[in-house]
Amino acid sequence: MRKILLIVSLVSLILLSNSYAQWRKALTSTYPSGLTFRSFSFVDQNVGWVVGSDGTIMKTTDGGDTWVSQNSGTTVTLYYIQALNENILFVGGGSRTLLSTTDGGNNWNVTTLDFIPESGAFIAKIKAFDTQNIYILAVYSTTTGRIYRTTNGGQNWTLQFSNTTNNLNDFDFASPNIGVAVGKSVGTLYYTTDGSTWTQAPTPSLGGFNYTRSDVRAVKMLDQNTAVAVGWGSFAAGLQPSIHLRTTNGGANWTYMTQAEQNRSYDNLYNIWFKDANNGLAIGGATRGSVIERTTDGGINWTPIAAPFGPTLYGIYGVGDKVWIGGGDGLIAYTTDFGNTWKKVTSIPAATVYDMCFAGSNSAFAAGYDGTFLKSTDRGNTWTASYIFANNVSPNVNGIQFLNDNIGYAAHSYRLVSKTTDGGNTWFAVLPDSLITTGHNYGLFFLNENLGWVCGQYATSNGVIHKTTNGGQTWTTFQNVKNKALRAIAFKDENNGVVVGASVTAMYTTNGGVTWQDATVNGMTTGDLRDVVYLSPTRLIACGTNAILKSDDGGLTWNALSVSVPNLLYALTFKDAMNGYAVGTNGLVYQTTDGGDNWTLLTDPLFTKTFYAAATDQNGNPWFGSLGSELYTYSAQAQVTFNVNMRVKILKGDFVPSTDLLVMRGNFNGWSGIADQLSDPDGDSVYSITKTFNVGDNLEFKFVIHRSGTDYWEDAIPNRTYTVQPGTNVYNGGYFNNDSIYVPRVPIQFTFSCNMELERLSGRFNPATDTVS
Repeated sequence: MRKILLIVSLVSLILLSNSYAQWRKALTSTYPSGLTFRSFSFVDQNVGWVVGSDGTIMKTTDGGDTWVSQNSGTTVTLYYIQALNENILFVGGGSRTLLSTTDGGNNWNVTTLDFIPESGAFIAKIKAFDTQNIYILAVYSTTTGRIYRTTNGGQNWTLQFSNTTNNLNDFDFASPNIGVAVGKSVGTLYYTTDGSTWTQAPTPSLGGFNYTRSDVRAVKMLDQNTAVAVGWGSFAAGLQPSIHLRTTNGGANWTYMTQAEQNRSYDNLYNIWFKDANNGLAIGGATRGSVIERTTDGGINWTPIAAPFGPTLYGIYGVGDKVWIGGGDGLIAYTTDFGNTWKKVTSIPAATVYDMCFAGSNSAFAAGYDGTFLKSTDRGNTWTASYIFANNVSPNVNGIQFLNDNIGYAAHSYRLVSKTTDGGNTWFAVLPDSLITTGHNYGLFFLNENLGWVCGQYATSNGVIHKTTNGGQTWTTFQNVKNKALRAIAFKDENNGVVVGASVTAMYTTNGGVTWQDATVNGMTTGDLRDVVYLSPTRLIACGTNAILKSDDGGLTWNALSVSVPNLLYALTFKDAMNGYAVGTNGLVYQTTDGGDNWTLLTDPLFTKTFYAAATDQNGNPWFGSLGSELYTYSAQAQVTFNVNMRVKILKGDFVPSTDLLVMRGNFNGWSGIADQLSDPDGDSVYSITKTFNVGDNLEFKFVIHRSGTDYWEDAIPNRTYTVQPGTNVYNGGYFNNDSIYVPRVPIQFTFSCNMELERLSGRFNPATDTVS
């Protein structure tokens, strides 16, 4: 990760010192960290439910754009939901839990099915044909799968099938008597023609590939004869294509469907959905991002489609071309065109932030697990989230750096380096990902848009550095720089740089990274170094396992400082050559005010989670990144009240208070939207809004009249500006668009007269018959 020193002016320091700054959580995820959505069920394109971890049940009535939590009455993980209609639903969960509702989820009845022998068993699947005739699949560990059936609405349950050798992962039915079940391997395939007798199918061959395991995770019956199943895939254990199976005789025999080489996925597929006999989607994922495949011939051939997300996907449900998916990090998304395009519904996924940076005048960026990408255009006041999706993958982002508001680079797992030139809206691979399972990039440092270095590993014993001199168009790779993973890299100029890594690795270069020399490290003999930063051409600071180190000779010699560090420190950030922070495990935060000579342990009630990332904003405030997309900062905030006089515009009829909106747009809200509305509660025609900003923020904005979808901007004046000060802030903006003159329209009567005497005498005008106009 790159660390940039932001020199803060003396004026700014004085402002901050007088502003009663405090630590605060500036961002958190939409849903709690660790929440995984497992299953959806919809009754039409608008009304549906989703279930997941910690007893989560949510309902939507607008097609999945917004979700409302329901009280499930349990905290166990919920694995499956089926809606018979808008009122009657069933949910299966952990600890033998079965839930039901007859009022659309307003009230849930929670039952423990204690006839299932193992208390730790979970209900993985439900198939309800009506309120009376229901099947459930109970799974325990990796060893047991049982199928139960009731024909009287759950008053009595009968064991239909038990497998105590391998667990069952899924079942599906074409009718109350015809069904199939799949499990731990391709040797765990069963079918029934009467619902009570289950027969094991022959083990299919696996296309000549060598599989270390062959879990079949999901199955869908298309009719009484045809079923499609999907499952295991891996490249970490060797190239093992995602398993696709198909039967045309009700599960009595299964065939492995070999996919064209260019269409193969090598990831686990966890679920499957078909909208008709031919068109289906399979979902899953692993460490390189979400995986979605599509078939148009009933599961014979599958093609990967763009899945611009990072988490593993588990839940899927569709109504026609509209399909909802969900998975890790609290992700919910949907498509209205059967997978051609996707809309992410979850605003801020819950992912670990591994790195962050500030660039330009107002931009901020953070990234991490599952390729999650966070962006702010107002110095961290508000954030949006997406995924870095490049080369059709979205692996973890371990380091990120932006040179300005638009140009940025990201270092990923699996060797990928991605680049953006539009502020993170789109990304493309400049160093493509690799199937080398131990090949990862960890840190990066760019001196400018063209010259940069990325460090990492091809294996734990092969530390690697990639260098580009043309913005990523081409790379020179230096392997075996050290027989250890390289974690962080920094340069003071185009020739002199340092790199640190595993097992107390510290190295330096004087020729731009062509060759590297071991540095001398004193006072640290074991552990890893995770970050490094230049404070001056000669002074550097590094941190890692139980240690903070200092170098005063440009990185040739390092000395561990006499500061007690009980655990691993992950990241450093400095706002100038004297003031900085080191952060790490379980909320460790150390501060220095003398350039790293001395460090003080800081404590705060907020410091409970591990901090993996650190950065300094444009105002000189520190920021830390943690689990669940949580960002923390120590920044003074102040409220600003904005006033603008609308009296003249009202009098002229240009602003109608009863129907028009007056909004504020600027660099703090992307110059768009109608969320920041001004109001006039006392009726004096002066409209106001109060907003919270960081002290020192430089605001640019205008007031806008919004009428029936049309905007009327202040076009006669330049952008308004304001710098947020400590304490009370009031911006009196005068008149809208500087229009302060109004001349009333007063009716005046005029009398016009014309002497027509000469015209009458001449005979050209006859008063009796003629008129004058």
